[in-house]
Amino acid sequence: MAGMWNIWKARCRLIFKEELAGFGVRAHTCTNEHNLKNLVDEWRSQNFLVTGTVCDVTSRTDREKLMEEVGVIFEGKLDILVNNVGGSGAKPAIEITAEDYSSSMTVNFEACFHLSQLAYPLLKASGRGNVISISSIAGIGGIPGFAHYGSAKGTSLQIWSSQYTD
Repeated sequence: MAGMWNIWKARCRLIFKEELAGFGVRAHTCTNEHNLKNLVDEWRSQNFLVTGTVCDVTSRTDREKLMEEVGVIFEGKLDILVNNVGGSGAKPAIEITAEDYSSSMTVNFEACFHLSQLAYPLLKASGRGNVISISSIAGIGGIPGFAHYGSAKGTSLQIWSSQYTD
């Protein structure tokens, strides 16, 4: 799992540091308590304008609290939502349980979709709101051991193409 965290952290760093921080963007991020402190401390040490919330994105209640906090921090407006949620352990398709599949759909699809819905009023209020959803090549082609992950990411890709035109 440490490898997945490093990939996630690297993606966030790339998006924020190399693309957005140069424009003076303020950011708010969420993850577990240990990772959040390290990430926020690292970004602040580089003079990035960043705040963070401990959030379990598999929890609808935590997602709702997160977006309420984001609304307060950014005064009711949000220019960009970056959905960079996901992960799954490798397992042969024949061994995937209903719980494995449900868990994968929750973290890789439902969390992003729900966060986008919750962010909509803030994005609309900004007058220029955008959503960036990070997915995976697994969503468009099979990767051995990741059938549940790939199907969740594929679902995300399909709904984004519809949701973002609504």
